[in-house]
Amino acid sequence: MGTFWRWFKIGVFVLAFTSFTGPANAVTIEFLDSAALQVKINGVNQTQVGGGHDVLSLTDETARTREFVTVLCSSGCGFGLSGVVLFEPGTSEVSDFVIASVTVSGSLVGRFTQIFFESDPDILFFANHEPGLNQEAALLNQLTRLALTGQIPKIDETGEEQVLFDANTNLFRDGTGALGPLPSDTFPFSLLGDGDFTIKVTSDKPEVKDIPGPTTALLILTGILGLSWFGRRHRVGDRSPRGPRVTSG
Repeated sequence: MGTFWRWFKIGVFVLAFTSFTGPANAVTIEFLDSAALQVKINGVNQTQVGGGHDVLSLTDETARTREFVTVLCSSGCGFGLSGVVLFEPGTSEVSDFVIASVTVSGSLVGRFTQIFFESDPDILFFANHEPGLNQEAALLNQLTRLALTGQIPKIDETGEEQVLFDANTNLFRDGTGALGPLPSDTFPFSLLGDGDFTIKVTSDKPEVKDIPGPTTALLILTGILGLSWFGRRHRVGDRSPRGPRVTSG
């Protein structure tokens, strides 16, 4: 009975609390991978980094958020690491790696979710830096192999905003290739935690190599033919008969 009354009191508190609050919480995390990585939380660019802020670490190529709280998990209640690998378009080269680390709270029904972002050349940064994601390398290798062998969809960066997770989209997968949805709260408990997630990435514009136009191509061809003709004339001149060699004696 003690457990029942404890949860009954929590339920009464939550119902009372909701009468003084607005809509359920939600958190939108955006990674903008330009010359220097930017992170936006709910549309606000995060310039303050460290304890007490939404972003705990930020470099030009990497970012780590704080742990977001799901009070009473109702869906996506697994735990462990899952991730999304973004490739350079049309190649097997990994460009960005986004990782979700979900751990179980002390209540067992709650979840803590931390999001990590790494961009080339700092892929696997958090495998060797705080907090030390021991399984990150194995996860990256598995997801890369599965994508390149067609066992899961291969995701190329587009240079535009790409949604990795929201109410209708989930691209996060664990090491087996299974979808690893992020945890979600049921109303009214979503009012107490950080709410449901939306994860977005905007990558660098894919490099587009210049393709010569017709005029440029014609000039190049003319130059090649000219060099070929000059070389041929030069070789013919070298083979021309020469007069008798005269020596003084």
